Amino acid sequence: MRKYDYTVQLPLPFVDVVKEEKQEPAKRVSIVNMKLVREKTIMYKNRRIRSPHDAYLLMKEFLGDMDREHFVVLCMDTKNQPICIQTVHIGSLNASI
Repeated sequence: MRKYDYTVQLPLPFVDVVKEEKQEPAKRVSIVNMKLVREKTIMYKNRRIRSPHDAYLLMKEFLGDMDREHFVVLCMDTKNQPICIQTVHIGSLNASI
């Protein structure tokens, strides 16, 4: 086994240290958790979404005659079968920010 000599100091590259003149107070960051809860179900007779028109018919059945704009996510599996529909945001009369 080799013995190493640790008395020699290795040269380190010169690092320019920048001093902060004003230090801002720490900011508290919220840690949140989002859980999906099944609220209700609807029956989809076509079983699979094969075209944008099929998605339109499903969304038309889900939304009905809503009076506000909704931002909705339609989740599907690899066989294009709808798994869930989630309303992400409900906006005003003609916009969802």
